[in-house]
Amino acid sequence: MELCDQPDGCFGMTDFAIDPPIRILGPRGTFVRSTDQAAAFMREHMLQHIDGDATEVLRRLEDVRSAQEAQNAAQAFRDWIASGMRSETSRASE
Repeated sequence: MELCDQPDGCFGMTDFAIDPPIRILGPRGTFVRSTDQAAAFMREHMLQHIDGDATEVLRRLEDVRSAQEAQNAAQAFRDWIASGMRSETSRASE
């Protein structure tokens, strides 16, 4: 489902719902429910961390133009979150 509730229309990247939403664990635990929210999360992360994988996932989220592309980008985001969570877990146990 495409999301666009801006009064003057949607410009730039197209926003699609992510179903089921992606739960982000941590101190600011939240749910990511759209490709726009996922891209915003990635941008915030990239302000604080150098992460080549994040750059690629962000590009995919920003380039979404169809429901199928949104599904693929959401899966890349899920995979990125899962790999980061494994890294954080392994570092914490050292």
